This record gives sequence, structure tokens and C-alpha cells, in this order.
Amino acid sequence: MNNIKKHKVLVTDYAWPNLDIEKSVLGDIAEIIVAPDTNTDTFKKLVPNVDVIMFNWAEIPENVIQEAKQCIQLSRFGVGIDNIPVKLATELGILVTNIPDYCVDEVTDQAMALILSLNRQILYFSKQTKIDLNSPVSRLRNQTLGLLGFGRQGTLMAKKAQSFGMNVITFDPFIPDNVLKTEKVHRVEFDELLANSDFLSIHTPLNEDTKGLLGLSEFKKMKKSSYIVNVARGGIIQTNAITQALKENIIAGAGLDVTEPEPLPDDHPLRTLKNAILTPHTAFFSQESLQELSRRTAQQVKDTLEGKLPENLRNPEVLSHSRKSFST
Repeated sequence: MNNIKKHKVLVTDYAWPNLDIEKSVLGDIAEIIVAPDTNTDTFKKLVPNVDVIMFNWAEIPENVIQEAKQCIQLSRFGVGIDNIPVKLATELGILVTNIPDYCVDEVTDQAMALILSLNRQILYFSKQTKIDLNSPVSRLRNQTLGLLGFGRQGTLMAKKAQSFGMNVITFDPFIPDNVLKTEKVHRVEFDELLANSDFLSIHTPLNEDTKGLLGLSEFKKMKKSSYIVNVARGGIIQTNAITQALKENIIAGAGLDVTEPEPLPDDHPLRTLKNAILTPHTAFFSQESLQELSRRTAQQVKDTLEGKLPENLRNPEVLSHSRKSFST
């Protein structure tokens, strides 16, 4: 075994204490190289001789991918892949993988926690430590949860919200009617979603269609008593717009686990607003979710290196010209 030439796998960044799980999965077939920082110039020096790049939060621009001449896979520790040039990777024959379902429970728990905290005015009362009968606390049952996106997270959100007696509507043009009927969720158009949601929860990826989707004009279409929750990507909401909407009470409040930029500057006005709850992009987090993420991401890399198709291939069109051949 010691005489077998190992593959080289570059880890650009990771948010957990160590790579023990990754090494246990890949140790027999790959040498793991950890980037000392996330600067583009550092990446450009490291990528020419690696077979796979594993990445978490780091931005990997096109000029880095172009230098990765023998790279066969870009493997994301996480769900979203908006921090890499997927189109270019596909053109070059590089597989793109992610783990789209490792933290669905955690993310939807966080969204529901924010909804409950906003509805029950938890942040306000925790600072007051005395009851205020003029506070805008409404019974949650029969209120309407609007879901922007109805994939894995949206589906589980609907179940959790319905257990509290909420009505659920969604805007997602890609979901078949029979799925929504089974889940007892009503499909609406985008403007209807804005107008009818008491709570609007975002569960859609960040892409060209959703970047900056929610701005001041959209907030003005919502009820003044409505709340918005974002556990997806900060760039879906225009930061200046949500700040103004909360300041001017155009909407009642917001629970934001993600922002643009991230993190917000220490002096950003959003940090001081009494009707905003901010959490530091922790919706994905539990000890179990991190362990699952490490194991499954590494396993996908191992499968690719061994010529087996990985579990979650995001650009299947690459297979017609990929740099790696696969057994069928």
C-alpha cells in the first residue's frame, strides 16, 4: 500500500475542528492538502497538481479552476454551490458535487425557531422581563406561512408549520401539483405569496433568478404585520431594502440567519433594530450534521477517485466529456 501513488485532494477551508473523518474515509487512496489561507493566489499555487478540490465557504473563481489542469471534481462541504463557477467546471469536464440534504432538519428547526421567536416576541420580552399587553403577539394557529421554494426544506417546513395549525402556501413553479396536494399546500403566484403571508420563509437557492429578489417594492406588497425569515442565502434579500423596511415598519420584523455581506459590519444598522433577530449562519449546525457532512462529502470524493459515480452530481451533463471515466 505504501508504494501506491496516492491522489491529491485539496481542502480549501472547513468550519469544524479537524479533518479526522475525511482522513478516515480517504486516507488509503488520497493525500489531503489543506490550504493555509483562502486567498486566490494561494489557491492558484496549490491547484495545478490536485485531483479534487473540497471546499466549504471559500470563493473559488474561474482563474483558479483554469489552473486546476488535472482536477476531476469540485466537492462542496454543504448545500449551495454559488461560490464556484459551475458552468466553467462543466465545460472543462469537472464534476461538481454537494450534500443537499444533510441539514434539512437543522435548517427547518432554525426557521421555525425564528418564526416562533418573532411571533411570541421572545427577543423583546427577554429584554423587558415584564409583560406588555400591547405587544403584537398573535395566535399562531390559522396564520399563513408562505414558503419561497418547496424543495426538501420547504416540504419539511410545511409539515412543521402545519403541526402548529398554520396554513401553508408556496411559490415554486417547478413543483408538480400532485406533490402540493399530497402535502396540503396551496400554490400561489409570487405577488400572492407576498400579499398573503403572515410569515414568509425563504428556502430557495441563490442564483441569477433569485439574487436581490426581495427588495423594497416587494416588502411594500406584504402586510405591515408580516415577518420574513431567511435561512437560505443573504443575497436573496437586498440588505438596504430590508433595513429600510424594518426601520420604517413596512413589515413587522425579520429573522435572518444569513445576510449580504456576511458577516455584517459591526456598525451596520440592522444589528441595532429591535424588530430583527440575527443569527450567524448557524442554521445548518448540529454535531450530527457536521459529522454527516464530513463523511458524505469525503465518500463522494472517494467514489469519484475509484471510478464510481458520486451520490449527488450537480452537473450530470459533464459525463459526456468528463476528465474521469466511470464504471456503469
